[in-house]
Formats: sequence, structure tokens, C-alpha cells
Amino acid sequence: MNEPMNPADADIPDHFQVVHLDLAHEPDRSDGSADDRYTLLLPLGPDGRILEAQARRHPDYCRVSRMDPQGGVMRGLMRPGPGRNWRIDFGEAEEAGVRFAEQRFRPGEYVAVLRDGDPHTYRVIALQPL
Repeated sequence: MNEPMNPADADIPDHFQVVHLDLAHEPDRSDGSADDRYTLLLPLGPDGRILEAQARRHPDYCRVSRMDPQGGVMRGLMRPGPGRNWRIDFGEAEEAGVRFAEQRFRPGEYVAVLRDGDPHTYRVIALQPL
């Protein structure tokens, strides 16, 4: 699970994009934090929603890395999960993208990640086509 995320892989289909999420706000951080960031590699449609059929067709390309405030980095895979959630699989740790199947991944939009049983709000900072 700790292989580096390499979006330059020539085999990755064109509709995959790199999505940057920064912590938006927490009770102790009203302005959020760029030190708590997720970087996702997901197939997105023109409306910014995850193309689930493409994700299932190319599961090894649905990747995630998380940088925590202490500078640690975790790498893993994104998987469609129960309901409209997506599993964020770091091997020894698992988190969930809350209703990611319904969300639009566009700069300025907000999404929620369930980590250690608590929801955390993240803002889509940028999209980067491959």
C-alpha cells in the first residue's frame, strides 16, 4: 500500500484526475489546514462526479495519499464501499469518503471523510488532469 502515487503512468485512462483536498474546518481550526491533505486519483465525469464503472474497471488506479499535520504520509487505494460511501484503504487503517458517490469534486466544493469514527470536512482545492 505504500507505493508512490505516480499519475504519469501512461496506462491510466484520460478521465482520471488528481483531486487535492485540504482540511476545511474543525472545532480547533476554524480556518482549516493545508497540513492535513488528501490527494486522490479518481475517474471523474464532466460534472465532477466519480465514474464508478470506470473505477471498478481500473481499481488499481484509484489511489489516495494522506499527509497528516505531523508530516506523515499514508498511501492506499480508493474503493466503492457500502451505500454511497467510498472506502479509503490504507492497509492497516481504513477511512471512508462519506457519500463520495454523490459528491461533485470541483474546486470550492466540500466533502466529508470519516476517520477514527469522526467526520472531518475537506474542501476541494484543485483538480489536475493527467
